Amino acid sequence: MRQLGGYYEDEDTQLMIGGVIGYNFASAPLLAGVELQGNYYFEGDLDAAGEILALGFVVTDNVAIYATGGVGYVWEENDDYAEFALGVGAEFKVTEDMSVRGDILGFGYDDGGDTFDGARATVGLLWSF
Repeated sequence: MRQLGGYYEDEDTQLMIGGVIGYNFASAPLLAGVELQGNYYFEGDLDAAGEILALGFVVTDNVAIYATGGVGYVWEENDDYAEFALGVGAEFKVTEDMSVRGDILGFGYDDGGDTFDGARATVGLLWSF
């Protein structure tokens, strides 16, 4: 799956592209999933990877909504650190093997400050095998 989105932190907005591999377990109306994400940010020297867990509901045969949470690791030019993420999203089936999803995640790390230090919004195209 490919995803395209934007990242915002401390008045700094960046365009990013990434990839996701994962698996969903669905037993209507419940949905659970796990995925590994990797992202490249076009401005600055910032790359990130993380594991995300999702819990949600199958609304119809073609629509699912979910809440997400996970942990990740960020590589910057002069600093590397762990982070956490919490968010929400929705996935819409386009064909039997393809769907489109969008999500919004808040990010934070243990810096003694705000709960969330940044946010990311993405839209992605997923292929099912």
